[in-house]
Amino acid sequence: MSEKETQEHKPKFSKLAIASLIFGILGFVTFGISVIPGLILGIAALVTIKKSKGQLKGGRTATFGIVVNTILLIIFAITTPRPRRIPVDRIICGRNLKCFGYGIQVYANDNDGKYPSIDRWCDLLINNEYLTEDCFVCNKARKDGDKSRSHYAMNSDCGPNSPNDVVLLFETKGGWNQFGGPELLTAENHDGKGANILFNDYHVSFISVSDFNDLKWK
Repeated sequence: MSEKETQEHKPKFSKLAIASLIFGILGFVTFGISVIPGLILGIAALVTIKKSKGQLKGGRTATFGIVVNTILLIIFAITTPRPRRIPVDRIICGRNLKCFGYGIQVYANDNDGKYPSIDRWCDLLINNEYLTEDCFVCNKARKDGDKSRSHYAMNSDCGPNSPNDVVLLFETKGGWNQFGGPELLTAENHDGKGANILFNDYHVSFISVSDFNDLKWK
């Protein structure tokens, strides 16, 4: 056999095996992003090497790549913080306030840009069918025994021309047609952690108790 024929029959090193190991090494700097592709490449390398009938080599490298990627996958799966679950009641309250934003916006469009009068705002939104009464109830407050018709209040110092970041509606204890300022704001509806706020640009955010003092009321 000539030297050329010997070189042609010499097993080639699997590029997939090399790629698997490289992806494993990269896993340390990519915080595990590359480990799944590295595992796939390592397995593919072993399969192709086996099917090549001696034409490919690199089985140990592929195996090492699989081991490295697997270990990294386990480490990052254990150490990566899981997303915090948002309580359902908090989501429902936020949705309620978004409905209020829509209702007040439509009311203003129908009434020369004016908001409902603060002493009758619940009645006006209900009687004119801008909202259903279900929107006024906080599920968490109901579960805790507060059977009031509404668990929200209107900021008496907010009007259509107020800045966008001023509080418009906020969570409070049970009542009806409630209005006022920060003295009515409560976090009790959400285990003391915070409250949903509807701002004057009609967006809703859940504000932690520690950030209550940063809210703008005028």
